Amino acid sequence: MPPLRVRRQDLGEWIRYGVTQRSRKLGWERPPQVPETVVKRLQSYDFPNNLRELETLIYRALQQVRRQEQRNDDLSLPAVLPEDVFWTSPRQQRYRFDIWRWKPRLRDWMRAPWLWNTLLFGLVSWLFVLVNLWLWLGPQDRAHNGALNLFWAWWWPLILLGFPLVGRLWCSFCPFMVWGEIVQRAARLLGLQPARWPRGNSDDWASPLLAAGFALILLWEEVWDLQNTAWLSSCLLLAITAGAVIGSLRFEKRFWCRYLCPVGGMNGLFAKLAITELRAQVGTCSGSCSTYACFKGGPADGEGLATGGCPLGTHPAHLSDNRNCVLCLTCAQACPHRSVQLALRPPAADLQREMDTPVGEPGLILVLAGDLCLHQWRRLLGWLPLAPASLTHGPLLPRLAIAAVALALPSALFLLARALFSAPRLRRSLYGLLPLIWGLLLARHLPIGMAEAGALLPVSLAPLAAGRGWGLAGGLARLAGRCPCDRVLSERGRAGGLLCLGGGAAATAGQQSPGLAGSSALALALAAGGRWLVALP
Repeated sequence: MPPLRVRRQDLGEWIRYGVTQRSRKLGWERPPQVPETVVKRLQSYDFPNNLRELETLIYRALQQVRRQEQRNDDLSLPAVLPEDVFWTSPRQQRYRFDIWRWKPRLRDWMRAPWLWNTLLFGLVSWLFVLVNLWLWLGPQDRAHNGALNLFWAWWWPLILLGFPLVGRLWCSFCPFMVWGEIVQRAARLLGLQPARWPRGNSDDWASPLLAAGFALILLWEEVWDLQNTAWLSSCLLLAITAGAVIGSLRFEKRFWCRYLCPVGGMNGLFAKLAITELRAQVGTCSGSCSTYACFKGGPADGEGLATGGCPLGTHPAHLSDNRNCVLCLTCAQACPHRSVQLALRPPAADLQREMDTPVGEPGLILVLAGDLCLHQWRRLLGWLPLAPASLTHGPLLPRLAIAAVALALPSALFLLARALFSAPRLRRSLYGLLPLIWGLLLARHLPIGMAEAGALLPVSLAPLAAGRGWGLAGGLARLAGRCPCDRVLSERGRAGGLLCLGGGAAATAGQQSPGLAGSSALALALAAGGRWLVALP
């Protein structure tokens, strides 16, 4: 009989049969059902010990369900087994450095609730209100509005620089979801209870919506010149905030952040390149824990603090990459067993042969690649007879049409390539382009930050200065104006992509599939020869 790893399509039947047999031995008349999401997750596991390991996995899952019932004084069996009771041995994690074992006091400081509450509700929430008022009531161009300067010259470059270091950390104190949580708490005080986290694989329908939402934002940004229109930039911020608020009223925790937020989707994608990761030890969680407060929430237990659980509804021991971890440290606060670890790792360690590739996530990679084509639309499509002189001025329909065509170019190439290669292989190969896309986006936005970030104080205080000089602020602005970084980046903008790409390839040497390694080599060739992509006009 062939092993389980070569007949993965039959795994669901084997699991359900094993649950039925084991339930009878435990005296349960009606065995619980196994959700399809569990089967799909276990199909990516190789089961080195074949059926014996599968039997052990099922036995341990049912024993943990029984322990949970005894702890909660509930003798009834769940109709559906929860996903968190199925534990598999993680793949070997090489070259990890545990930061909290090196500096134990840093762990206590980072998991302090006062730190996060002060940052989220005492600073970020009201700063967001101030920025939006500033965008509406102040001057409307970036040269005279400090909030617009803060948005485009500070936030965008810094968030791109942060991806290889701290991954999706921005999402942990994102003002969109801060106000979503505030509204969610207010609704509960009024007696309105959000629905429980929906079961099933929401990625199947949510990922295409996320990619489409990000594409609309990119079209909005280019065609309506958001970088130099303050009130439209505020409309973008408020539209994303409205989605977060509606999502928070509809479902508990941060369903919007995990599945539907366009910015969160981009952050989760580039978080795969990060050198930091937050994970829990499978052995400790499966052998010592039965409450799962790290992602379900619950009262204080031992050194574990009272929390609402993981905002993205994910157990830290079940994380296969950084996509669904925002480094909010809620799991570290709730865990009484010190199972959660914050570690350093090689760059792009998530780009592996065994990585999970949600159906819609490669679509977002194509949209991000389309953003680069959209920014260089004149070089790519300017020769067309109907091409407009500018994407920001003139009749709307020609501008919108040419922008949509430029944005869709990578997707069109992907569809053409499907005639030569299988769709799963192509989807996995797209991940080899991630470091290059990140480097090109950084080369596009960082010159704006280097040239204009120093002008924040002079631009912001100009209305109050009434023509007077501002000493250091004015000096910084003049220095930024002379800074040669924009010229250097325009000439060498591909260096960031090459550096991260090389680090990711070195970190995963010997573990990548031939398709992923081939796409990395293709990305390297594109980066070396694609100098025109980042050359500024």
